[in-house]
Amino acid sequence: IRLVINKVLELAAQKGVGSAPTGEAAEIPMEPEEQEAMAAMEKGDLKSAEVAFEKWINRKPADQMAKLGLAQVQLMLRIKDLNPQNTLAEASASPNDLDKQIKAADIEIAGGQNKEAFDRLIRAVKIMEGDEQKRAREHLLILFSIVDPANPDLIKARQQLASALF
Repeated sequence: IRLVINKVLELAAQKGVGSAPTGEAAEIPMEPEEQEAMAAMEKGDLKSAEVAFEKWINRKPADQMAKLGLAQVQLMLRIKDLNPQNTLAEASASPNDLDKQIKAADIEIAGGQNKEAFDRLIRAVKIMEGDEQKRAREHLLILFSIVDPANPDLIKARQQLASALF
């Protein structure tokens, strides 16, 4: 949970949110739903944090911080009951099982292994067809939304996805 909060704050700082022109930290008021989500995360209540982020998005559909927070909380919900070693081993043993590939990619993204997660799902996009290919692509786009847009692994993965689809 601390990882999610730190990532949200780090991305906000990179976007210039939270710092005044003088370089000193400015106190930016938090959205009410953001406060609710942060309080829920501090208590370890990821479901309540998810609901708070969804309320924020419903009120402000274009708010990127709300979308990022929701994506990160949903990632944490998806991986909270997974054993990372077992999940990765199962995915390696079953390269054609999309569910296992998605779970492994989630584990890798949460662990900062962006390139590995992206490569895994791009491989799935290449070998899957129809609805499975669509689901792999859509999940990959969700993972793209969690990573800093300037990340070189993300930039390369976007190009690889485009090549895989066309």
